Amino acid sequence: MLHVLPSSVSGTLYVDDLQISCQGSNMNLIERQLQRAMNKLLAWCDQKGDMISPEKSCCVQFCRKRSLHPDPAIQIQDANIPVVEEQILLHHRHQYSAYIPIFTDGSKTANYVGYGDVIADVTSSFQLNALCSVLTAELTAIFLALERISDLLNHKYCIYSDSKSALEALRMEHIRWL
Repeated sequence: MLHVLPSSVSGTLYVDDLQISCQGSNMNLIERQLQRAMNKLLAWCDQKGDMISPEKSCCVQFCRKRSLHPDPAIQIQDANIPVVEEQILLHHRHQYSAYIPIFTDGSKTANYVGYGDVIADVTSSFQLNALCSVLTAELTAIFLALERISDLLNHKYCIYSDSKSALEALRMEHIRWL
C-alpha cells in the first residue's frame, strides 16, 4: 500500500492503521501533495476491495508559523476529513516517558481477522479464525500484551489501544467484578 505514495509523502502502516505525512513551507503545496497521496491510496484500496473510512480519519497539523493560515482540506469520498487540534498521544507519551509504550491493534477484513502489538522495537502479529469479530481481535491483542509483560516486573508499561469498544468492554468487565 505504501508503495503508491508520491516520494514527497511518507507513511507508516500498522495492521489497519495508516498515517501519512508531508513537510514543507508552503501549505498549499503540502495540501496538494497529501490529497494526491490520498487519491492514490483510495484508488489502490478500491482496486484491492478495501476502503479508507472518512469517519475514522483525521488530520493533525504541526506548524511553526506564527501567522494564521487555513487548515488543510483533505478529502475522502468528497468529504473533508476533520482537522483536530489535540495531539493526545504526544502529550501522553511526554507525561509517561519513563514507561515503555505498547501499541496494540486488531483488524478484520472479509477473509482475515488478526491482531498485533509493538513493544519497544519488536512487532508481533497473529491471525485469528475468520469468524472472530474485530472486538475479539482488539481484546486479544490487549490480553496478549499483558501476558507478555506479566513476567517483566522491572519495567513500567503503558498500553495504547485505538479501540474504544475494547476499552469500554474491559472497563465494564472490571466494574462487574468489583
